[in-house]
Amino acid sequence: MSVENIFGLQNKHRSERYVEYDWIVSKLTWPSSILDVGAMDGAGTIEFFWDWLKKHGYDDYTTLDLIEEARGYKTDIVADIRDSGIESDSYDYVICISTLEHIEDPRKAVDEMIRIAERKVLITIPYGKAQKHSWGIQYDENLLKQLMKDITYEADLFVYHQDHGWMRGVEEMLKNRGYATGGAPYAAGVACIEVKL
Repeated sequence: MSVENIFGLQNKHRSERYVEYDWIVSKLTWPSSILDVGAMDGAGTIEFFWDWLKKHGYDDYTTLDLIEEARGYKTDIVADIRDSGIESDSYDYVICISTLEHIEDPRKAVDEMIRIAERKVLITIPYGKAQKHSWGIQYDENLLKQLMKDITYEADLFVYHQDHGWMRGVEEMLKNRGYATGGAPYAAGVACIEVKL
């Protein structure tokens, strides 16, 4: 089954953002407040996501990051998600797109996001064969289970195929996929994690 394409991006747009943005939007309801953790994305596509949200009425959108500014955009809240200082239940949704893999003690970040969110926490991470890189880690089934221990969650898996682009995947398709393999310039697999509160 192909990935639903809410944003109208071509599937040839091989970055994992193709899957992540569409999946995130499919889980949101309007009106709602959104906190985007690690929003100052280095892939150069976040402006497209922000513009889409605003165009569709998601005006209560706040960014949180460690950096104050990127490519002319200022972060709304400059803070560490492991200890943000934000009040509990402050946002309907807390989203975290390809950020946890860069954080030391990611479980502390997950717990903080759960505390801040009132309805859902939506997280995406590179997924496949467990790997450590200079920029962080790629999760596998065991690392994901450790991260989410004692938390009820659902995970949708996606895999990049050189000839077909992004598709829904299963564990068997991803367990041996390394980062940037199979024609993917970045992640070759993604886990999209939903925590309902």
